[in-house]
Amino acid sequence: MKSTIKFFILFFAVLFLSAPIFAQEEVEETASSDLEELIPLEAGELEEGVITGEVTSLDVTTGVIAVKTEDGIEREFSVVEEETILWEGIEDIQLSDVKEGDTAEVGYYSEESGKLIASWVDVLIEESETEEVEIAVEEAEKVEHPKATEHPKPAEHPKAAEHPQATEHPKGN
Repeated sequence: MKSTIKFFILFFAVLFLSAPIFAQEEVEETASSDLEELIPLEAGELEEGVITGEVTSLDVTTGVIAVKTEDGIEREFSVVEEETILWEGIEDIQLSDVKEGDTAEVGYYSEESGKLIASWVDVLIEESETEEVEIAVEEAEKVEHPKATEHPKPAEHPKAAEHPQATEHPKGN
């Protein structure tokens, strides 16, 4: 019995002491992935990542979209028909639905030639648009629909005195 208790105490002590080591490895991986975005790539080196910014140009016929980040970095991406996924909010869209000036997030990868290919493009919805929808939903929820039980009984109706037969319910209720 004492050896079982000692085993559990030792097990949890080792587990407790090793937790910071695993956490440190995760932080180092995150930091190194952030640095990859900042280090310029050499010719022929493959790249992948996500970029968010303003759509500065768009060519539907050639399938090219350019996005400029807040840092001023502008990149062009090829949109491959039947491969690149495009959406706005939760709706699937076409490249022709994207407009210059839209804010978009692009997941991409590079080919060996260095050409950047968009895996997906998410046109971000402005907060004001989502707020308008939320306000409309809230207002619609506030509208109360009278229930059948809330309607006045025939005898309580304002014009019941004008119609004596309305004072009695046909079923005797």
